[in-house]
Amino acid sequence: MQPLTKSPRGRRSPPSDDIEKQMIQSVPVPQPPTSDHPAGYPRFSAHIAADESSQIYRRFSTLRTRLLLSKQDSLSVLENKLDKIDRGEKCKVFLGSRRRDRNQERHNVLLQIEAELAGYDELVERSARVARLTQAQRRDVEGLRKWVDGNGCIAREESRYLGHGEDLFTFSSEDKDPLSRLERSVEDALVPFFRSYYEKQASEDTPPDVSTPSAFLAKRVARASMAAIVTTVLLLPMLVCNFLPSLTARVAITAISVMVLIAMMSGFTKARSTEVLAASAIYATVMMVLVTNGS
Repeated sequence: MQPLTKSPRGRRSPPSDDIEKQMIQSVPVPQPPTSDHPAGYPRFSAHIAADESSQIYRRFSTLRTRLLLSKQDSLSVLENKLDKIDRGEKCKVFLGSRRRDRNQERHNVLLQIEAELAGYDELVERSARVARLTQAQRRDVEGLRKWVDGNGCIAREESRYLGHGEDLFTFSSEDKDPLSRLERSVEDALVPFFRSYYEKQASEDTPPDVSTPSAFLAKRVARASMAAIVTTVLLLPMLVCNFLPSLTARVAITAISVMVLIAMMSGFTKARSTEVLAASAIYATVMMVLVTNGS
């Protein structure tokens, strides 16, 4: 083990090898552009792997349901067969003791049921996992379809899966918070104004009609817009109450502002009911204090 060296202030500094490893890990490894890959599936795969939102695939929900129904019916047939064997059993002792059961037909049916149930349970679990995957956004599907049409490196028959909009999923996380949804709206709004700049920044294999704004710019604009909206919703009722001489009007403004806050938190966020009630109660308390002090 390499000893630690002491700094001038008496603190221990990490070995030079560790510092070099940290520097190497902190330097991002540049990814080759997709145009460096041969046309066809190599380039298509590189383009999809470069962006999480472009990893769009089919669930095959109809086929999974068909298989589930088929296995379910097979189990129903075996269930009826087992019930028929039990009801036709002549030696009732066999039904009361598994160890003494000498009915070979019943043993064979139970083994078949066990095998069918294993496959059925596995298919149910796989289908449930796939069903929980994030639904692909229409804008991401359209962007990938435009890229495929612009490059023309994938056969049409093999790219038609992008037409199954409701059956497509993606590995990217769902936009659960309002800021993420606002960022997507900002990206769509920025494209018409800065299309020429985005086209210059695009890679060589990107079609002319596919433009993606800078994520940094979209995040900044979205955060600024969100801050302006929240500030307006929270502070505007307070400013209005300061200019209203009537106590009844102030109370009405307070009630309306609390209802607006609850509606925004319930409709645009994934906050739980207790969190919404706590936030609205705190906001209502602050507003009532201002109203009573102003009167």
